[in-house]
Amino acid sequence: MKRTILLIWFLALIIVVKGQDIKGKQFSMKEAISFAVKNNYTLINSQKDIEISKKKVKEIITIGLPQLSGEASFNDFLKIPVMQLPDFFFAGMPGALEGAPTGALIPVKIQQKYSISGSLTASQLIFDGSYLVGIQAAKVYVQISEKLLQKNELDIKLTVGQTYIMALVIDENIKIIDKSLENITKILTETSIIEQNGFLEETDVDQIKLLKINLENTKNKLNRQKESTLSLLKFIMGVNIEETIILNDNLNSLLLEANNQEILNKTVDVKNNFDMQIISTQEAANKLSLKNNRFGYVPSLFAFYSYQKDFKGDKINPFAKGVEWFPTSVLGLTLKIPLIDCGTKHFKIQQSKLELEKTKVLEKQVEESIKMELINAKSNYLSSFETLKNEQSNMELSKKIYDKTIIKYKNGTVSSMDLTQNHNQYLNNQANYYNSMLEYLVAKIKLDKILNQL
Repeated sequence: MKRTILLIWFLALIIVVKGQDIKGKQFSMKEAISFAVKNNYTLINSQKDIEISKKKVKEIITIGLPQLSGEASFNDFLKIPVMQLPDFFFAGMPGALEGAPTGALIPVKIQQKYSISGSLTASQLIFDGSYLVGIQAAKVYVQISEKLLQKNELDIKLTVGQTYIMALVIDENIKIIDKSLENITKILTETSIIEQNGFLEETDVDQIKLLKINLENTKNKLNRQKESTLSLLKFIMGVNIEETIILNDNLNSLLLEANNQEILNKTVDVKNNFDMQIISTQEAANKLSLKNNRFGYVPSLFAFYSYQKDFKGDKINPFAKGVEWFPTSVLGLTLKIPLIDCGTKHFKIQQSKLELEKTKVLEKQVEESIKMELINAKSNYLSSFETLKNEQSNMELSKKIYDKTIIKYKNGTVSSMDLTQNHNQYLNNQANYYNSMLEYLVAKIKLDKILNQL
C-alpha cells in the first residue's frame, strides 16, 4: 500500500514538473531585467573584462619584483677554432723548435672540443618611473572596466524593458484581432443567411469575407512579429531561444507604475551618471599618460647578479672524478640615462597635454548633453502621456461608432461598406492607442535611465 502511494506521488510530481516545463518560465518586467543583468552575454563578457584588468594589475606589479632565470648550454666544436701565433711565443718551452725564433706563424687550437655551461641570473628593478605609472594606469583601467559594466547594465535594462513592453503591445493587438474576427465571423454567418434568402446582394457578403481575410492576414503577421519579439527578448536576457517564456505583467499594471508625475520634478546628479564617470576616469588615465611621458627624462636603475659554471674538455665527461668546473660570478648595477632624442619625448608630452585638454572639453560636453537629455526625456514623457489620453478617447469613440454601426447593419440601415469602413477605423484607433501606450512606457523607462532609477 505504501509503495503504491509513493509511486502515485512520484508520478504526480513528474507530471507537475513536466507541466511547468511545457508552460515555460514566467517573468515580470522587473524579473526579466534582473535575469538579463545576470545572464546577458555582453554583460558576462564585461565582467570577464574586469577580471582580466585585475589580473593585468598583478602582472604589472610582478615586473618590479625580483626576477630569476636559468640557462644551460652544450657546444660540440666540429671544427675547432685555430689562431696563428708567432713562434717566439713558444721559445724556451719544452718541445719548441731549435734555434732562434724567426717570427713565423704557428697554428694553435684555442678551444677544446666540448664545452658545457650553466648559469643563474637574478635581477631587481630599483627605480623606473614608467613602472610606477604603469601600476597606477592599470588600476585606472580596472575602474574604466567597472564603469563600462555599469553603463552596459543600464543599456541592457533599457533594451529589455522596451522589448518586453513591445511584446505585450503585440499580444494586446492579437487579442483585439481575435475579438474582431469572432464578431466578423458571426456577422458573416448571419449575412450569408440573409443573402441566401434574397434580402441582401452577394456584394455585401463578399465585402464581409474580404474583411475577414484581411483580419486573418493581420493576425498571422502579428503572430510572427510576436515570435520574433519574444526571440529577441530571450536573446537579450540570455535565455535559450528554444525555451518558452511567459510575460506575467500586463500593460495596465505597467501604466499604473509609470503614471508618476512627480518624476518631472526630479533632477539628475551629473557626477553619478555613468557616462560622466567614464569621462572622469579617462581624464585620470590621460593625466597618467602625461606623467609617464615626463618620466621619460628620468634615469632608471636595475641591479643584477649572475653566477655561471663552465666545463671544457676533449671528452664528454663533465661529472667524472677530478674534472673541474670553472665558476664565474658577477654583481652589478645598470643605470639607463636618457640623453638626446631630438625632441621625441618633448612632442609626446605636448600630445599628452592636448589629449588632456580634449578630455576636459569632452567632460563639459557630456555634462551639458546629460542635462539636455533630461529635458528632452521629461518633454517626451509628458507629451506621450497627453497623446495616450487622446488616443484612448479616440479609441473609445470609434468603438462606440463601430458598435452602433453593427446594430444598424443588422437592421439593414447601413451597407457592408459602412460597416467595413467603421471597423477599420476602430482597428486603426486601437493600434494608435497601443502604439501611444508603447511610446509612453518607453519614454518613462528612458527617463528612469537618465535619472539612474532602472
